[in-house]
Amino acid sequence: MTPAQARSLLAAPELLAAASATDLRTGERLRETWSADLVAAASEQAALRQRAAEKFGHSKEMLFTRAGLEQATAEIVAGHRARRFTGLDGLVLDLCCGIGGDAVALAQAARDVVGVDRDQVHAMFTRHNARVHDIEMATVVADVRDVRVDGARAVFIDPARRTTSGLADTRGGSSPPLDWCVSLPVERVCVKAAPGLHRSVVPEGWEVEFVAVGRDLKEAVLWSPSWGSPAWGSPARRSAASRATVLPAGDTLTADPTTAAAPVRPPGDFLLDPSPAVTRAGAVADLAARLDAWQIDPRIAF
Repeated sequence: MTPAQARSLLAAPELLAAASATDLRTGERLRETWSADLVAAASEQAALRQRAAEKFGHSKEMLFTRAGLEQATAEIVAGHRARRFTGLDGLVLDLCCGIGGDAVALAQAARDVVGVDRDQVHAMFTRHNARVHDIEMATVVADVRDVRVDGARAVFIDPARRTTSGLADTRGGSSPPLDWCVSLPVERVCVKAAPGLHRSVVPEGWEVEFVAVGRDLKEAVLWSPSWGSPAWGSPARRSAASRATVLPAGDTLTADPTTAAAPVRPPGDFLLDPSPAVTRAGAVADLAARLDAWQIDPRIAF
């Protein structure tokens, strides 16, 4: 979608309200008043809004691009992550803000959030989607690597994942690269990464949190050391923390490197398949200790 089409859609809410993803007769009727390109763009929005209903409660009023929706964080996950930003004074930057799913959640927790994206359409849609949630938000159209961040109180960044070489699953292949993200000169940095991220690429002192919704592993989140607070574990545990969180309940478990391996015994009366967040976080032994359980084989999590 071009910026001109996006501006035209924003100026024509009646077209967006009438557009249909599947009804050809509706499209024919709308083309009597609107250009074919604009009707096609509105019809695409109708289809994207239907898909977005799984992620967003206000999807029928929001605007999306195909790529922006694919990478956007679901509300339940964005809200969980944003809770650590609650009450922060000062500027919070959402770098690579996309269509604004995370920016909205951050703005509901912190006071001053600005979204940055090099895509002009994404920046416009972020402002629109924030207004849908009764939030007025500033956005900047720029390459995030050209933005001065040293005055920010905190930074959240959701870099685009590279998939052509498979790097995104294990080494954090992304644009901007993970090394750039974790070296930002800001005290509090939060990086969204692919759930297949290998724990070995997480910098010393950072926490990696694997987040699942039900049985679906959604993402890995990297938290810089300054995010530590009593609610999230002691300083000693934070020094090399790997955490599993399962939504919507919000149950969370930190892997303790001093926990002994779970004993191995034949199956009992019940078989538990831990959440994939627990296995990715390396917290199987910690879960077994809490449940007075054991593994049925040393190489699998059952």
